[in-house]
Amino acid sequence: MDSTEFHTQRLRGGALVRIRPVQRSDRGKLLAGFERFSRESRYRRFFTATPKLTDGMLERLFDVDGHDRVALGAELLRLGFLPGAGVGIARFTRDQADPTVAEMAIAIVDDLQGCGLGTVLLRELAAAAREQGIERFTAWVQPDNEPMKALVYKLDPNAACHVEDGLLLFEIELPGPAAARGRPRARTRDVDRSVAAGSVAWLADRLRQLLPGRIAGAFVRAR
Repeated sequence: MDSTEFHTQRLRGGALVRIRPVQRSDRGKLLAGFERFSRESRYRRFFTATPKLTDGMLERLFDVDGHDRVALGAELLRLGFLPGAGVGIARFTRDQADPTVAEMAIAIVDDLQGCGLGTVLLRELAAAAREQGIERFTAWVQPDNEPMKALVYKLDPNAACHVEDGLLLFEIELPGPAAARGRPRARTRDVDRSVAAGSVAWLADRLRQLLPGRIAGAFVRAR
């Protein structure tokens, strides 16, 4: 997966997010995002009480190579184009015994759960995995984690699971590249143009609300 690739998505509720590969420079965003997880969300992600991310945990989270280990992050966009807070992360790690299988995990900050971000991240992760020859995901899920189970079944309605060590272990068939994406992925330059156009439209709408029509129109034309 090209580290310059990303795309934007408007969530239910209106928030605009950008999905892109995680980089080591995102350390601050990841730590700030972790503080927005509730105790329950932390437990569901790490399967243990996790009051803070240790250096070792951070190192593992950033241990990505774009092939066997991939992590995608979601960040809010302010004013339609300015990078904001990190609000979610999804990752997969290839199974060394079977290179067509990878274990996946996903986490979303509490205040954006239920807005469709999990679905967006998981489908993007599936598309990235397909590009690397992966055909199936496995996922460990707590039995009472209904949102995560629903997310799995959105990706694969026929996903199989069994109980192991008190957890549900899902086996998820990945959709083909076209189905996983829903639409072609836009490269950075294309998205920049699209987001810039949307930002001008947003600004024009706000100016029309605040300024007399002729002044607002002249400002927008000058852009």
